[in-house]
Amino acid sequence: GINAEYGNPQCVHSEQKCDFMVDCSDSSDEAYCGSCTFEGSLCGLWNSPDDHFDWTRYRGQTPSANTGPGTDHTYGNSTGHYMYIEVSGQSVGDTAILNTPVFRKSSRDCKFEFWYHMRGTAIGKLELNMTSTFNGTNTTQLMMLDQPTPDTWQKASVNVSYQEQFWLSFVGIVGNNFQGDIAIDDLKFVDCRVDIGDDPASCDFETSKCGYVDSTDNTSFTWTRHQGPTSSFNTGPSVDHTTGTDKGYYMYIETSAPRVEGDKAELVSTWFNVTGADCTMRFYTHMTGDGIGELNVYTQTEDGTKTKQLSLTDPTSTDTWKAQTVKLGSITGKFRVSFEGVRGASYDGDVAIDDIHFEKCGAVTPYCSSDQFTCNQPECVPLKYQCNFYEDCRDKSAELLCGTCD
Repeated sequence: GINAEYGNPQCVHSEQKCDFMVDCSDSSDEAYCGSCTFEGSLCGLWNSPDDHFDWTRYRGQTPSANTGPGTDHTYGNSTGHYMYIEVSGQSVGDTAILNTPVFRKSSRDCKFEFWYHMRGTAIGKLELNMTSTFNGTNTTQLMMLDQPTPDTWQKASVNVSYQEQFWLSFVGIVGNNFQGDIAIDDLKFVDCRVDIGDDPASCDFETSKCGYVDSTDNTSFTWTRHQGPTSSFNTGPSVDHTTGTDKGYYMYIETSAPRVEGDKAELVSTWFNVTGADCTMRFYTHMTGDGIGELNVYTQTEDGTKTKQLSLTDPTSTDTWKAQTVKLGSITGKFRVSFEGVRGASYDGDVAIDDIHFEKCGAVTPYCSSDQFTCNQPECVPLKYQCNFYEDCRDKSAELLCGTCD
């Protein structure tokens, strides 16, 4: 489905909300996704109906004596907000459950950090659980705290790497009397954006072209790996999508002379095999300019069948990247993808792509032919790229055995 409920009128796929990757130009698709100081809202967190009582957003000292914080962690004063459980009037063992939104996929290095306060002589427990629905519904306890702390905020951190379709839950459990208030503050996800480098079919173009090469059918009009603005006025991106700066890299076609209308440049991946039955490719496009032509996306199978999966012709009015999705489904045998840029009516038609990544594809395995070098990662690059003094493999292995030796 399409979700257009964000601040700056723009549509992105609903599966791109809370995926740790900014898709909306105003970042609103990641605004209510669990990271929170609680100063303005709950940031998408919500109290479960399947418990005994609720977590409360609060500031200052809690009502009960000798328990709970007197200040928040963010500002360290009584005006800042935090979340806590007020255990007065509750029974021993009662639970309060606070859930995050559902997250789509986390990276290899993803961590969740938060601060907690557990002062009191009757502290119960604070549990942090993770529930995933990617392959059935499974809940795992990530952390359990049951010891009282001094009247100070304490930091906690847990790994949430390589997860799909998951959410986190804070479970506050009541101790044996009213002096057991538990509080949390400053929730933060760190380094959770999907690590494109983990997938040999995906590429952010920061260190190389990841085995993507120009088609041999046309050697005069090619795709270029580039950083910063393109050479033409009023067309092309000023920054890449990965880093959002002019230091990051992307691929683009330069449509200035000697290019003429209808000229085509095709960027082709290596051959891959996938095991997933619902394989999806996502990537980002930049198509600003009055002379925009076309961007076509194809898949090609081993028997030579070439299928157009997507065709884009409409320019964007601002210097922004736009998310694209191609549902590949289940593909039998080897396949590869290609991006065909077609020159439009004038020079101001530069087309760019960035951050190609695959989801729900299972194991993605590259096939390197006899005229390709197999990187250690693995990925395939043309054999002629070995020992060319340029790091074409993301793991730099094409330059490892090239004469320099200690």
